[in-house]
Amino acid sequence: MRSYEYSNELARRSDLPAENYMPIKALNQFSTDWVIKARVVKKGEVRTWKNARGEGQLVSMDLVDREGTLI
Repeated sequence: MRSYEYSNELARRSDLPAENYMPIKALNQFSTDWVIKARVVKKGEVRTWKNARGEGQLVSMDLVDREGTLI
């Protein structure tokens, strides 16, 4: 998915009623097509990496949903 398509998808989904968001504790390895709504409570530094397979950026963060579940 291209970044602008991803942004449009997020914008469309951000107006969903609360019952349409999946709680973090309900996520599992078989969950597909899910949307969570969470608050960032801790964010690490952006790390850049580059190797033989490509390059990219990585950031670590802690999220909390409205039920207080931390991921």
